Amino acid sequence: MIHTNTHLIVSDNSGAKTAKCIKVLGGSFRESAHIGDIIVVAVQKRESEQKFLKRKIYMGLIVATKKMLRRRAGNYIQFFQNRVLLLSDPTKFLSTRVDGPIAAEIRQKKIFKIISLAKAIL
Repeated sequence: MIHTNTHLIVSDNSGAKTAKCIKVLGGSFRESAHIGDIIVVAVQKRESEQKFLKRKIYMGLIVATKKMLRRRAGNYIQFFQNRVLLLSDPTKFLSTRVDGPIAAEIRQKKIFKIISLAKAIL
């Protein structure tokens, strides 16, 4: 589960290293986000100074969480890090490559561009 002020690792080649969750989208009383949800993030650390300014605001798609997730088959999956992909619009991605594995629940949200860019789907 991702709440506000949660630090996330950016797992794409957009140029940002870490981001901080500012707002969970999807309703005024919604407090947490899960895999496949869109949130508003601010970039905290960056690799290169050309593309990103520090603390610039973007939208992000959550692809992995530390919180254990139960699947319909009865098995559980858990990642070591909270990871996010940066979006320019709710449908356009800033990057061209996804680093690391992503959860298979992204397929249920019908975001097929991420599925085609990912190296591994768990």
